[in-house]
Amino acid sequence: MLQMPQEIGNSTKNDAQHVLGHVAHHVPATYKMVFGMYLSAFCNGLHDVMGPYNLLLIEMEKDYLNDPTIPLLTIVTKAENHARMFKHLNSIISQMKRDNLRGCEILELLHTEIIHNVGSVKEALQTIIRYCHNVLYKQLSNWLMHGQLIDSYNEFFIQSLPDRPFETLASESFTSQEASCSTPLIFFPHTTSSHKFAVQYPMLPSYIKPSVAEKILFIGETIVMFGCDPKDKKHGSYSRTSIWDEKEGKFYKKLQNLQSMKIFNVSEFEKTIDEFRSYVTQHLWKIAVEEADLFVQIKLLKDFFLLGRGELFLEFILQASPILYHHYHVNQAFHIAARKILLNDEVVEKFRFILPGKSELKDMRC
Repeated sequence: MLQMPQEIGNSTKNDAQHVLGHVAHHVPATYKMVFGMYLSAFCNGLHDVMGPYNLLLIEMEKDYLNDPTIPLLTIVTKAENHARMFKHLNSIISQMKRDNLRGCEILELLHTEIIHNVGSVKEALQTIIRYCHNVLYKQLSNWLMHGQLIDSYNEFFIQSLPDRPFETLASESFTSQEASCSTPLIFFPHTTSSHKFAVQYPMLPSYIKPSVAEKILFIGETIVMFGCDPKDKKHGSYSRTSIWDEKEGKFYKKLQNLQSMKIFNVSEFEKTIDEFRSYVTQHLWKIAVEEADLFVQIKLLKDFFLLGRGELFLEFILQASPILYHHYHVNQAFHIAARKILLNDEVVEKFRFILPGKSELKDMRC
């Protein structure tokens, strides 16, 4: 009877160690934290939760040494208070082993168990999930502030897409680990330059809405876009840049405030994400519309590619008709047509037209 809580506690420890050892067995031993950051955080939280029980054992041992006549029922009663919690933790660890849960999937399991439990079990689970949320906020901080994915084990609900055509991505499931222990992923891709990211919905905890996840994706992608030089054609080229200026500390503090809460506050979380998105959107508007004259560029596209300046193309056809046999003369004819209607030379220089000659068209038909 006296050994029951101790046996359950030992079983919980052994199962936790088995989870770590099982995962570690499949990767090179030179890697650190091969079991993943979320599982590591889970084990740290488990160690914290079992702390009071370990102290109780020490205290009862001292009491027994001071008074060997202490009633056995007193010792059993104190120890049994922890038995229910250990049984439940052992059940959770068994489910994690059985379903090969990892990353944010662990958050979802803990969240579900918290909803369906009360008392000491609920408090223990809330302690463990706080440790796991620390990892989540660390990843969110790097993604939202710098557009960086700190996710060596593919545990985050936002992932970098494989470097393959979208048609391939749409027809296949992406797996980050061996097929025998992986979860099929569903991608809704967004693209920015050569960087592609997607929300990994099977990894998304239910208390984070898909719409909020899309906002988080948009914020990080926008940060990535600001760090990409469109003139640099090197694949994956990225230079770290900050759009936050003097407000970086303010927004970082908002994430710290969320992390410091004992219980994950959904409304505050969504409010903070909306504030991030609002600031990023305003900065994007300033860069694209105010500094880059987006509307002017769109009007130019309309005038030159959608025949918005009909008189220009009428004159262009007249100038080009006698020389269409040689495609390298067409651009010169276009410039002559633009000068005849007094169009700004700087605007014309932004466009270059090359049309195949009639002889080339004949070859193409053949």
